[in-house]
Amino acid sequence: MVANRIEEILHCYPKTFVPYPKKVEQLAQLFAKQLIAKEALETPNPESSNEGKTINNKEFAKVDLNSIVHSNCRTVGLEYITLETVRKLMLESKLQELGFSKKDIDIAIGIIIGKLVKPNSERSTHAWLKNQTALPELINCDFNRISQNRVYKISDKLLLKKDVLEAHLSTVEDDLFSLDSAIVFFDITNTYLEGSGAHSKKAKRGRSKEKRSDCPLVALGLVINSDGFPRKSKIYEGNISEPSTLKQILTELRDSNQSKLPIIVLDAGFATEENLKWLREERFPYIVDPE
Repeated sequence: MVANRIEEILHCYPKTFVPYPKKVEQLAQLFAKQLIAKEALETPNPESSNEGKTINNKEFAKVDLNSIVHSNCRTVGLEYITLETVRKLMLESKLQELGFSKKDIDIAIGIIIGKLVKPNSERSTHAWLKNQTALPELINCDFNRISQNRVYKISDKLLLKKDVLEAHLSTVEDDLFSLDSAIVFFDITNTYLEGSGAHSKKAKRGRSKEKRSDCPLVALGLVINSDGFPRKSKIYEGNISEPSTLKQILTELRDSNQSKLPIIVLDAGFATEENLKWLREERFPYIVDPE
């Protein structure tokens, strides 16, 4: 049955009326892909062939455009640009330094680029890597052989190294783009979970900025510089009081950056008497946006 389906794929025969079992279809697509790739490598260089018409040392051949069939179409443009950026940021070498294996690095890069190119859940990212993008060919990683659970595990591993990776990216970005982080902006937002959030310690009921207070929430605090590059991020409980987040994230920002303290730009919601007093005591220069 697998062989029959491979034959159909290779010769572009129409599918049978009765669909093949899912496992058969997956195996057939995988093996057909490998056969097509092997055939492409073994195809002789057309420049060395005597076939076709030669004019002024240029070779031409007639092609029936109606005979062309698209198969296994994948996106590649944005993925290629993002991959080159990831490499410029030396993220692969940093992951290796943090103890990631070669296979784990490939999966991590796939997840990171997937989140940038087509943001979605880990489950959807795994499906995208298998079926829609040419990124696996660019990084030489066959995601058809990688389980969804492996993707979840690598995502969790990346989260555990979040602070170290953020510090690494900040340092490399500053050097690569000659960034000046003399001014940083801090704000906090929240998003909702469509499920119950029963297994998340941070999922809490609160006031949703997306008007979904019927759902459990998680909050995200983010510090960016004046060029829009993230400096520090923090995930909080969904019902946290926003002013209470200021001290912790700025302390961590200061501890990770030994250079001159930046000017902190805040909105009025953070400008409580307690916070302003703390900023002055810690000698943080600050600006409060009244709006």
